[in-house]
Amino acid sequence: MRARLLLPKVNAQGAGQRTVRDAVTYLDNGLEPGQLFASTARNHSFTERWKSPDRKITLKSLPVSVRLALEMSAHEASERRALEGELHLLQAEWKSAEEIAGIADDMFLPASVDEDLRRLRGEGG
Repeated sequence: MRARLLLPKVNAQGAGQRTVRDAVTYLDNGLEPGQLFASTARNHSFTERWKSPDRKITLKSLPVSVRLALEMSAHEASERRALEGELHLLQAEWKSAEEIAGIADDMFLPASVDEDLRRLRGEGG
């Protein structure tokens, strides 16, 4: 999502506590980033065009709290994707560690233990 790169430049002036609170409130609707962007475009386009039909809607024309909420949402989505990728790596490492632990557990057992296990399981030896 290119908005993740663009919005920090548009929001470069920063924001006060109230604006940040308003942005968080705007995010509390539970929409995914794409849905939030679409909803914002629909809502603000209608409002702005009602005020002035020939006025173009730009990121700069949005309230600062809305722009900040969009930026937060875009970054959250990329962070979630990164974490999901890391989770897959951790799962692979965990599986590998379990295999190594299984080998290490059997490494120092006397051969008689393996023979006893086969006999108890009813396997031929």
